[in-house]
Amino acid sequence: MRKIALFALATIIILTFVLTGCKKESDNTDNAGYYLKFKMNGSWVLWTNAVAELGADLDDATKTNFAFQGASDDMRESFGISLQVDGTSLTEGTYSSDNYFMPGGYSITRNGSTSWYDLSDRESDSKYYLTLTTIEPGAIKGSFTGNFFVNMDDENDKVAITEGEFYLKRIR
Repeated sequence: MRKIALFALATIIILTFVLTGCKKESDNTDNAGYYLKFKMNGSWVLWTNAVAELGADLDDATKTNFAFQGASDDMRESFGISLQVDGTSLTEGTYSSDNYFMPGGYSITRNGSTSWYDLSDRESDSKYYLTLTTIEPGAIKGSFTGNFFVNMDDENDKVAITEGEFYLKRIR
């Protein structure tokens, strides 16, 4: 389980750095309609600082990974979900966290301190469904449903991210 949490954390950190770099480059350009929209604690959130990737697992060529990651305009919040499947391809369709390796995370920085929330193996009720509707060389479109992410330091602290959709630039 520790390995899963570290994988999820590493994915979030790497994509956050990518997003930070992309934001600086794209401040004066059209984002081509890319977005990540989700309902968090009952309110809709829309972020345009978001990307997706799809390709072979860099450590195990027998697996394929998909991930999306977004960040708020002030870069204090980030959210993303990853998916890993056996085989050398990933097709359009619906994937469940019950049947696939699907780490996810949400983070928020307040007063210089960051709280990390994850799609927890500790909570059997923490479940997500990811639907990929369009996979193109330059973009990926899909949606997701689920219930909550658990604070990695306090299992009683949860963030409800219940549904969302995305149309994201594909960086890999």
